[in-house]
This record gives sequence, C-alpha cells and structure tokens, in this order.
Amino acid sequence: MSRSKLVLLFGIFFSMFFMACSEPSIQDDAQKAAELSRLSNISAMDNDLGAAGKLYNEAQEIMNKYRQNGKFDEFYQLYSSYLQESAALEDQKTQTISSESGSDLTPNN
Repeated sequence: MSRSKLVLLFGIFFSMFFMACSEPSIQDDAQKAAELSRLSNISAMDNDLGAAGKLYNEAQEIMNKYRQNGKFDEFYQLYSSYLQESAALEDQKTQTISSESGSDLTPNN
C-alpha cells in the first residue's frame, strides 16, 4: 500500500472518530432539553412569551431528534429524571430562602 493511501485512510479514520466523539450523548441532550424546558417555564411565568416559545421550540427540536431515530423512550426517561432533579433543587432553594427569611420576620417580644 502506498504511503499516500495510508495517510488518506488514517485521515478518514480520525475524521470519523472525531465526528463521532463530538456529537452530544443522549444524556447530554436530555439534560439540555430539560434545562431549556425549565427556562421556558420561567420565561412564561415572567410573561416573556417570546423567549418561552423560543426555548420550548429548542427543547422540542432535541426531542424530535430522538422521536425520529427510535430512541425517544430512553431519551424521555432521562429527560424526566433531569426535570425531577431540577425541580427538587428549586424546591430546596425555595425552602432554604424561606427558612432564612422566616427567621428575620419573627416578632421580638
């Protein structure tokens, strides 16, 4: 095999390897979609419907990728777990803030 063919084969192999590694994993996509959904909800509660719609559409694009390739069930389980984790963290933050501000509001007798 000539040297130029060998270099070409190695080039093709490494190009394919790097392209495969650069694509986000299903876990990365599920986490990103969950974050986009969370941010969309926050924007909607803040009456920023334009931002909410844009964020929602971005999340749906990620979801559609997995609907089309037949891995939606696996994706959705991960997505749901990330949403639940995010909600639990938000609840924990809210409780911490409430308990800290609640001690400042107690009357002094």
